Amino acid sequence: MMESITDEPALADENGKIIRIGERWIALSARYWPSAFLEVVKGIGPVANTFLYNFGKVCGEAIVSRYIEAGIPKDKVVEYVLAGGWYFGWCLGYVVKQDFKNKILETVLLENFEADYGKGCHFMRGVHAGAWGKLIGEKVYCEELECKSKGEVCRFVVKPESD
Repeated sequence: MMESITDEPALADENGKIIRIGERWIALSARYWPSAFLEVVKGIGPVANTFLYNFGKVCGEAIVSRYIEAGIPKDKVVEYVLAGGWYFGWCLGYVVKQDFKNKILETVLLENFEADYGKGCHFMRGVHAGAWGKLIGEKVYCEELECKSKGEVCRFVVKPESD
């Protein structure tokens, strides 16, 4: 039936499941996440930003755990997180600084789905915080220094909460 509206191949297998990297996935248009979500929560104010940040943080922690369990070297994990972001269409970015001694991570995202739909990338800030915090074993906070919604790139810095 879908052949009548697109010539693109199905993402799902014959059982209706999308399996990537050994896990079940769902495909969700950016029309629905985050844009429709942001529309729904618009009226609740800053709580929505906190929800997005915390949701991203949980995701970032889980992603790093998966790569560590797969045997990816600690100094390569953030690159794998960004590669996964590209693979699944979430973002395209690179590491600017990864300093384990001073516990600082800086990244740039050239493309970031969240910047296309909002004013600030709270989910991606959370992913960065969760990933880096899990990797260094400390509570951290991520700040977005520059957002593509207002410029050319998204620039993030993650530091321990004590800084």
